[in-house]
Amino acid sequence: MAAAGVVDYDKNRGTVSITEDATELCSLLESPVRTRRWSAYYLAHTAATAVGVAIGTVLLNLSIAVVAGVFLVGYALLAVVHGVAEYAGSTSGGPLDADDASR
Repeated sequence: MAAAGVVDYDKNRGTVSITEDATELCSLLESPVRTRRWSAYYLAHTAATAVGVAIGTVLLNLSIAVVAGVFLVGYALLAVVHGVAEYAGSTSGGPLDADDASR
């Protein structure tokens, strides 16, 4: 930990003291990190898919292949957005949340 700059170790005196970096590290570890709940997006898309398939095939008499294709494109777009958001969060030093997206 001394090599990482978190503590100062005085071998002659046998003392260990916390550095300013350790205080900053503690505040980072203690504060919760807000992230998007991607499972909620996927669950909402799944529910929309179920309703869309029912409406598209029963009420509108569309081919199941057409309806499935539309919703598969939706899943693909959701996965791309998810991947971009995760990548942006990992490269900016923190996760991308709703506050970041509105800036």
